[in-house]
Order: sequence, then structure tokens, then C-alpha cells
Amino acid sequence: MAVAAAAGSTQEAAAAAAEDTHMGGTAAAALLAGDNDADQAATTGGQAVIPGLQTPPAAAVPEGQREAQQQRPQQSQDAGVSVAPLDASAEQGNDLPQEEADTAAPLVFCCVARADGGLQMYGLPSMTLVFEDAEAVLGHQVLSPARPPCPYEEDDSQPNPSTITELIMECFAKASGAALGVPAAAAPLLVLLTDDGACLVYKAYKSSSPGSSLGFRHQPLDPALLGHESRASAAAQASAVPGMPASAAPPCRLVRFDGLVTPRLNPPLAPGLKPLAGSEASSSNSGATAASQLHYSGFFMCGPKPVWLIVSRGSVIVHPMESELGAVDAFCAFHNVNCPHGYIAASLGGNMNICTLPLQLRLDQPWLTAKLPLRAAPQALTYYPEAHLLAVTTSRLAAPPRPFLPADPGGDAVAAAAYATAEAAAKASGVEDLHELQLLAPPGCGLPLTSYLSAFTAVTAAAGVPGTKSGSGTLASPTAAGGAAASNWSSPKAAAVTADIAGWAGLPMWRYSLLPGENATALKYVALTEGGDEAANPEPYIAVGCTSSFGEDYPALGRVLLFQIKKDHVFRLEGGSETKILARMALQREHSGPITALESLKGFLIVAVGHRLEMQFKQGNTLVKVTFIDGPHIISSISLVKDYMLVGHLGFSCSFIKYKVEQQGRERSHQLMLLSSDSDCVDSCAAEFMPNPPQLTQVMADGGGNIHLLMYDKTDPESWAGKKLMRRGAAHAGAHVLQFQRLRMAVPGDANNKQALLGATTEGGLLLVNPFWDEHMFKRMASLHEELVYRLQHTAGLNPKAFQGRYARCGPTYEGAFNIMKPVKPSGNSLLQGDLLWMYAGLDARTQAIIAEGVGVAPTDLLQDLRLLSVACDFL
Repeated sequence: MAVAAAAGSTQEAAAAAAEDTHMGGTAAAALLAGDNDADQAATTGGQAVIPGLQTPPAAAVPEGQREAQQQRPQQSQDAGVSVAPLDASAEQGNDLPQEEADTAAPLVFCCVARADGGLQMYGLPSMTLVFEDAEAVLGHQVLSPARPPCPYEEDDSQPNPSTITELIMECFAKASGAALGVPAAAAPLLVLLTDDGACLVYKAYKSSSPGSSLGFRHQPLDPALLGHESRASAAAQASAVPGMPASAAPPCRLVRFDGLVTPRLNPPLAPGLKPLAGSEASSSNSGATAASQLHYSGFFMCGPKPVWLIVSRGSVIVHPMESELGAVDAFCAFHNVNCPHGYIAASLGGNMNICTLPLQLRLDQPWLTAKLPLRAAPQALTYYPEAHLLAVTTSRLAAPPRPFLPADPGGDAVAAAAYATAEAAAKASGVEDLHELQLLAPPGCGLPLTSYLSAFTAVTAAAGVPGTKSGSGTLASPTAAGGAAASNWSSPKAAAVTADIAGWAGLPMWRYSLLPGENATALKYVALTEGGDEAANPEPYIAVGCTSSFGEDYPALGRVLLFQIKKDHVFRLEGGSETKILARMALQREHSGPITALESLKGFLIVAVGHRLEMQFKQGNTLVKVTFIDGPHIISSISLVKDYMLVGHLGFSCSFIKYKVEQQGRERSHQLMLLSSDSDCVDSCAAEFMPNPPQLTQVMADGGGNIHLLMYDKTDPESWAGKKLMRRGAAHAGAHVLQFQRLRMAVPGDANNKQALLGATTEGGLLLVNPFWDEHMFKRMASLHEELVYRLQHTAGLNPKAFQGRYARCGPTYEGAFNIMKPVKPSGNSLLQGDLLWMYAGLDARTQAIIAEGVGVAPTDLLQDLRLLSVACDFL
């Protein structure tokens, strides 16, 4: 039920809205006019049960804010009015006992946002002022009448005036996401939108200040919200829609949603199995049935760049949305048989989409996540684009251990004894470290449900061995499809449980086991040509590098395996079709050393065999070596850009190599030339190129948790005519990076191929290294970095700049020693801390203005730079 008061007093309209709210339960009231002829109004509904919060006869306002209110200009009109009856309790820790909380009377608030940036809340129906903050639009960390003064407050540094264009205050009593049984937001959440594009989220708490027992604490948001544009820019974009006048462009709107779910399916149960406890799956084997879903609640921010605000566990998670509609101007939840728990999005251009959330995704985490339970430790991962599959090498303990291959007769006696000792040790332990290659079909890869059904049926059928029974299923150690090694499903029921959790996606479409005692040390998607013909069309393969180690007395041997993968469409006689994943080993070749890295270059295969880098081409069922180059030590990584290679070494940093072809008569000579190398003795765990035309930067992560920026510059006199890579930046990351992945940046108005690096760490984290494409932007960000180091109050008084400088002491290396390198000059260190820069966006407007004054630019310029960086790295 909605109530609109076209004229009259705000108190009368609020009382009518409160009466209708108590009658209807969850009514929303829109107060279009008030005592001061409001510009605009926004309302929302709910009920708030805040134990211990009493409605005072009048809110006590401190003297400073009282003077500020008296100095307000006459145009201080109501910018927004929100009637918020919210059904929740106060923040945990301040709650009353359950008996008192159950008997506490719900409080209904009317929230008013003034045109000068003030925020007022009135208790209904008495219309008593219970909360007021004259500077809510500035984004303070705490909204309270008794808020302490800003430590950087100065008379000559005033932020640019802005206005709150929309506000909403809600609470969510039901669970959201995986936190079952926990309210998504027990305390009310206050969301404010300003005309300059800022979004502020506050969480209510019971304050102990004498002025008011109600306060709001700022909730930090992901910097992705910097992509939110102001109402003026939104109207300008909407006016460009053909046939739509400029006045029809609405401002960004906040819409609450509840109960949206991500689609998920249960596999059919194997014969003889009963549905799991709490599962909605039927015992029939006819098809897939709906499973219990995770429900999500929160806010949706309409506009040119729509954003999801997922509320879970009392916090707000931000997820930007890329829509085919472009600007989303209207949004609402939608549910029927054909679209269960979905939503409708529409634009002013007349387009409307009826959608559901993506399959198998978790929204209550900082990243959109789809988890696949492997029941094994993943070692390496690569993507096969032709079939939209993931190839992953895993290791797990398997019992009983398989017998080793028989040793070649006539070999060295010491090596034969070491080989026999390793086999005897595996038998005595009763388990082996089994390494496998698996092909996974992630959610959204396009495979029909029948393909997942075939994989599930193959696992459960292979698990059924009569004789050993356990409950309703039979225990077995099944062999993999195609005669591969034993699977880790202990029973058909265990397979059904895992498939239920993963939505079938955790079941491998195909797997291959390596030899006993063999480890998977490299995995790469490669494109090779027959005979090394660069003009021929390359064929895709999955290349696996293997290494066998049976003790110090036995030589470390390696193998290179090439697999071909195909999708086969099978049509049944009874109707319908099925897509099957077929894979076979195309060839294998043995090497007299460990295989540590693999790559492909112009149809050739680049293989790292110990410290040697070899170039090979495919010839029938074997690999033929073309050329090679020796490195200083064991190669850890290979990166390619056109004809250039960046090779990382253990203990000797990295080398810069060029591939060159010379025509000598009728024959072609292939060469690998060493152009430059780094002279520091550090372990290179990951090395990758970072293209930033016209520059080509090399990024290297060492074993001490440091990141180095290197550059090949022949004109620098300190580079020894280009023989030494110049260090242009270094910083201590505090995490050990093992892998970098290049991702193209979406730089506005730039067609060059600028790329950022996404790194994965052994601690389970991710980091991003992105270049600056504008020199003036870099100078502003560098100055902002210096100001934030000395202006902000850091945790425990620690110095982030000193933490970044810990790179000078590298190590320990593979030999166990530490290395002290020459530090980079502060003026020449071009590596900035992104976490420190993003903290500027979370500061209040007054502090932003003071820091921007120290930089020498306007706050809008710094925020615009951060917004451009956020848009350029929108792939995250």
C-alpha cells in the first residue's frame, strides 16, 4: 500500500503512512511534499526492533552541530524522505536478553535527507526527532550527534557541496547466502546515494552517547562501486536513447530484493539409493530434479553501470553487473514456473529481459565463485578453449599402491637399488601419491545435462562391485573411464553426495593417471603444427610435463605427454542427442631430466628440461629437437610475447631471450639468443610480461614474497649495453606468487593491447599488477601515495612504505641463504601499493579535500583516476 501526500504537513503524511504500515505489514510510503517543499523523496518500508533504544522527547544536538544548523541557508529543503519500519534487532553485542527483545515494541522511522547534506530521523507516529547528523553526505566513519571532530579539519579546506539524491534503510531477518540460520542483516542498513556518484552504506548500532542512543557505522565497500556514475551523467546517457526525451531519464534507483537463488540441479540417484536427508531429489532415475537452493537478499542499484549489493552475515558485498541492455533503469524480482526466483531488468529504450542468476555461483563472497570439489590437491590448471573445458593435474593418496614398472636390465647397480628401495617404501606405506590429469566441465560451459548424466552414471556404475556392501551401496575402488587409474569415490553414495554438492560439475569428464612414482610438474595448452611448418594450421593439444624421482642415487627423468580432446555428438535412436568428451594420448617422449615448464611458439613446443631450454616440433608420433640454449640453473617458468621469451630460474632471477630465424640457402636456421638477464641471485617463482605499449615490462616474483619490475633498456648506461635488466620498481607483497596470468585491460579510448597481471599466491590469495597508461595519472597517484602514507592513521602505527621496502632483503633461496640487493631509488620506484590508494575512496569528503590539497589537484580528479582504473580492470 502506498500513500502520497501532494500537499499538507510532513507529520500528517508520515502518520498516515505509519497507520497504513501497521495495517498492511510491509507497506511503502512516498511523501512527495512536506513543510519545506521537498525537491524529491524516496521511501521504503519494514520494521525496526532495536532493544534498548528509547524514543526521547527530542534529540540532544551538540553545540557545534546546532550552530551549523542555524547557519544553514534558506534553501535547506528536504532532499529525500524515507519511512522505514524495519523488522530486525540491533547489532550483536548490544542486544538485550531474548525475552526483552521479543517483547520490545517495533520502532518506525521517517528518514529525511536535506538538500544541504543533513540527515534526520523521526519516530512515528509522534514525529519525534530521534537522530540527526548535519554532515551525513560527507561520508564520515560514524554518523552520530556526538561524533568527534575530524583530525584533519581545517577552516580553508571545505569539500565541494553535494546532495543525497536517494536513501533506503532496510534490515534482513532471513538468512542470505551460505550462512544458514544467521540473519543477513539484523541491524538496519542505511544506503545513501549522492549526486556526485558516491554510494555510502551504514549499519545501525546502539550508541552510548548522551545525545542519541542511535548511531550508524560506515561499512567499507569494494572499490568496484567507483564505477557508479552520477545522476547527471546517467541522464545524459539516457537522453541519447532514440525517441526518449532528456527529462525521461530517471536517477539511479535502489531496489530491495529477497529470495533470489542461483539455479542448481541434483543428479539422478543410482539404483537402490535413497534420497539424502533434507534433499528434494526423488528416488527415480529419470532425470534431474531441483535441489535446495541458497537464497540471496540485498539491494540492486539501477543505472548506466548496475551494481548488486548482496547482504550476508551483516556485511555488504559488491558485484558489478554487465548487462546486454546497457543501462538498467528498472528492476524487480520475478518468480514463476519458467523463471524460478529470477528478476526482470528493463531499460528506457524499451528493452526488457527476464533473467535468472548464473548457474552454480556463490554471490556472498567478494568474488563470484563456483566451487568444484576435486577431492584431491590441484597442482596446475589450464583452459582448453576449443571444448570450453578445464584441464587440471591433481595429486592424492591412493590405496593400495600400484606396482612400479620393471627396471631395465643391465643398468647401474646403485640406481637399480635406489629404484627397488623406492618401490619397497611405497608398498610398506600402503598408499601412493597418485597424480592424475582431469578434464572438468565448469558451470556455464555449454554442455547439455545429458553429458553430466553420462559422467555420473559412469562413476556410479564403476563403483558397483558385488561382494562388499556398506548400507545401501557397495564399496569399491573403481577404475576411471577409458581404463585410467582408480577413482577416489569410496561408494556410489559418496559419488552422489559429491555430485549433489557440485551440481555434477565436480565429476571429471575424463581422467588419466600417470605412472607410479611420477609427478606432474607442468601443464599447458599448446598449439603445434606438423613438421614445424609455420604456414600450416596449428592443432590444439594439452601438454603435460612429468618428472620421476626415486632418490638421490637415481637420475631424475622426465616425459612430455600430448593429449587431443574432442567433443563427440551422439544421436540416440529413441531421440535426443548427447555430447561426450573424448580424449586420447597423441604422443609421448622421454627426456633425461625433469620437465619444469612448457610453452608453444609459432607451432613449435618449448620444453624446459632442467636448466636447458629446448625447441621441438611434432613429427608423426614423436618430437624432434630443433635448437636449445642452456641457462644458469633450473628453469621455473616460461613466458612468451611474439618472438620474445622471459625465462625464470631458481637462484638466478630471470633471463630475456629472443627467438630468431635465419634463411641460409634452402635451409632455415632457428636460434635462441640471450639478450639480457638479471644479476641478482634470487629465486624466480613466477615471471611474466606486462605489455604497456610502447613499453614491454617484465614482472618477476621471487621466493621472498617480493614483486620486481624489470625493463630491457639498451640506452641506459647502467645496463651494460643491454646485457643487464634494469629494475624500475620493487615492493614487498607479503605473499609468495607462483603464477601470473595476463588479462587485457579495457582502457577507455585506447585501442592498444594493454594488459594487467593476475597473480595466485601459495597463501590462497590473489593480487593484481596493472600498468598506468597515462604519465600524468601516474604522477597524481604517486603524489597521493606519499600523502596517504603520512596523512592516514595506520594500524598499530606501522609504516606501509617501510613494509614495501622489505624487498631489499630477499630470500631464502633454494640454497637456504638470504640475499641483500641494492635498493631502488625512491624517485625511480614506479611500483605503488594499490591497497593504500583505494583507501582514499573510502575516506570522508572533508579528509579527501585536505589530502587532495596536499597533492595539488581537486578530489574529483583523484576519484576520476581511481574510477578509470576500476573500469579498466573490470574483468575482475
